[in-house]
Amino acid sequence: MFGAYFNFVNSLIGAGILGMPIVLRDAGFLLGCILLCLSGVVIDHGVVLIVDTAKKVKKHSYEELCQEAFGPAGFYICNLLVGVFASGCMVAYIIMVGDTVPYVLVSTFGESQWFSRTFIVLAVSTVLILPLSLLK
Repeated sequence: MFGAYFNFVNSLIGAGILGMPIVLRDAGFLLGCILLCLSGVVIDHGVVLIVDTAKKVKKHSYEELCQEAFGPAGFYICNLLVGVFASGCMVAYIIMVGDTVPYVLVSTFGESQWFSRTFIVLAVSTVLILPLSLLK
């Protein structure tokens, strides 16, 4: 039961936050803090560069900015990669739901035919994920 709750919390909070103590332990506290701050500065600088470039070329989306920088192929590759990333995240959450929710429901309410992994994944995919995917 603890493992199911931990998987659920991990998906909500994110692996990066939960993995940080291990990174600090392995790198050492001082070096880990320095690397964490350095990573934050590099990420911030990258985002500032993207935003400043978008303002200079008067583009309002990341896809348009990729098209400006790399031509039509950049637009399509950017859209493809964003779609692949979003699909991968969705699959990961469906797997997490299939691994976690049935176990929690059975532990809480007892055995039922409605708490099978297949039914839960189908129900969550149909009732939650499909309608949210169709929003415009």
